[in-house]
Amino acid sequence: MCRRNQSSRLLAALSLAALAPLGGAQSVWFVDASAPGGDGRSWSQAFAALQPAFDAALDGDQVWVATGTYRPTREQAHGHARSATFEFERQFSLFGGFAGFEASIDERNPALFEQTILSGDIGVAGDPSDNAFHVLYMGSFQTAADAPVVSGFRVTGGRADGQGGGLWIGLDGMGASPVLQLSDCRFDDNAAVDGGAIATVDFGLVLMKRCRLEGNRAAAKGGAVYARTGGLRAVNSIFTDNVSEGRGGALWTTSVSTGQITFSNCLLARNSASLTGGAVHVSGSEFVAGRGSWYQCTFSDNSAGTKGGAIHVNTSANIPGRADLFNTIVWGNDARSDAQISGLGQTVLYCDVQGGYAGTGNIDLDPLFRGTPGAKYEPLPGSPVNDAGSNALLVGDQLDLDEDGIWNEQIPFDLNGCPRRADDPLAPDAGGKDATVDMGAVELTVLGSRR
Repeated sequence: MCRRNQSSRLLAALSLAALAPLGGAQSVWFVDASAPGGDGRSWSQAFAALQPAFDAALDGDQVWVATGTYRPTREQAHGHARSATFEFERQFSLFGGFAGFEASIDERNPALFEQTILSGDIGVAGDPSDNAFHVLYMGSFQTAADAPVVSGFRVTGGRADGQGGGLWIGLDGMGASPVLQLSDCRFDDNAAVDGGAIATVDFGLVLMKRCRLEGNRAAAKGGAVYARTGGLRAVNSIFTDNVSEGRGGALWTTSVSTGQITFSNCLLARNSASLTGGAVHVSGSEFVAGRGSWYQCTFSDNSAGTKGGAIHVNTSANIPGRADLFNTIVWGNDARSDAQISGLGQTVLYCDVQGGYAGTGNIDLDPLFRGTPGAKYEPLPGSPVNDAGSNALLVGDQLDLDEDGIWNEQIPFDLNGCPRRADDPLAPDAGGKDATVDMGAVELTVLGSRR
């Protein structure tokens, strides 16, 4: 397996008009749960808790966090213990996965990312009824600046009575819309009414790469993510085993513009919803459309109680929803009706959809997944999805996977960090003599991975 580009360097700044570079000196603050406690200026004098670093860090600073479990203690509402959260009141970045001696971010060990835990289990251990509402919280900023980074953490145990158990992000007052870059993070065992793991609302924007959202739950909408007029751009990320007791096992969304909701090289598998949209529910309404785009993704083994085993698009609203699927596999999902895609008239091009779907380049052929635990959703050599996509529809490298500072090139890697266009000698090239992209999240070159 390739697993290339697993460096944990600071994500390159995105060329978003809303962001401006920060000036002035920057500081690094150190946190180590095993330290006796100091002023946070070095590993030998590291803070023993995370909140003092949140208090000390200024715009543009970095906080380096060693392995351990960190729980929020600062209450948003005085006297209400469950309102405790790690709140970004300034625009600094948070890096986990340190052993406690490193001199650069590049020295982090990815194996330690999931051992650096941000936990909402602030009350009686193991009793979720007294957990924090939000593990992480990011509201309005006074000024726009480089988007903060959260990289190399496991975020778990949030229990929101409303939205976003693991992370809430959105405009909560006057100021600039918040933008957060997430990389190499895992969100699991978070729960909320809407958006078990993440709620991005009211012009909040999450830029996500190489993350896993697993085993999160919502009582109503979005088992993993609830995006209500907020944005999510997810690249090389995995959404599995999330549950909604209503709609959208992994994602429920409305949006206000094209490009707000985009997924590239993502796997959405084994998610479920009691009503519609086993993996995704794209909504519309009287005021805003729902629209999302999926490039080189794989939907499989998702289920819905009524319709849209993989994707349900609300096309009956005054402003209907819309799903755009390119070079994507939608196979083996289940629902009482419309087991794969519910909602006619979606833009579906060069996709493998079980039962068929109208659109150029689409096929209805078994993708021949390996089915083995290490590569369950990776097609075998000779699969009809290999070399069957469209190179012209490859999405741009929006989050700079190869970290070369170029975002207007085509995405270079697949979900597992292998070259995105690799030839299968057993399959005809749909796009001609050049190496043609495969449908789905991975290219044939990957023989095994950890799923």
